[in-house]
Amino acid sequence: MQFIKKYKEIKDKLKGSYMEIPCKNGSFIEWPKGGGVYLIWHKNDLDLKNLIYVGLTGQFKRKSDGKITFSGADFKKRTTRWTPYRFCESPKDGQFMYSFRFGPKRSNTNEQRQIMHLKDAYAKAIIYDELFIVCFLIDENNSDYSPALLESVFLTSYLKESGDLPIANNAL
Repeated sequence: MQFIKKYKEIKDKLKGSYMEIPCKNGSFIEWPKGGGVYLIWHKNDLDLKNLIYVGLTGQFKRKSDGKITFSGADFKKRTTRWTPYRFCESPKDGQFMYSFRFGPKRSNTNEQRQIMHLKDAYAKAIIYDELFIVCFLIDENNSDYSPALLESVFLTSYLKESGDLPIANNAL
């Protein structure tokens, strides 16, 4: 099944959990509360070649007492990442403030953290005006998907159609 067709089917099925996030230069990204799966597109053009990244936040975990809990995490924490991508919202980012940067220069995360604000710290940058982000809010009560399953469905569908992963994803 083609990726875009699969994406639209899931979007229709989870319409109450689907949310688009406006991205504009000069303003911070307003992430929804909660966790789930997010897709980052270059422009608002649902074309396979424009999908940059598929990610998740939130997972089921076994605690030390043996009970399974859902760590809902939060989409808002995406802005604190520095690898494999970074949402640049700090004045330290200079010309890259309000851009999405990916393709880190260093493979060591601690080294990348040290250089994350530098001009050449990432291979690519896309200004917020050219981003289109969608979120699927998935919590522990979703009867069909966990964040890990939905992320895997999207990445597997992409891989099967294109023979590759989105440019900022490194693993499935």
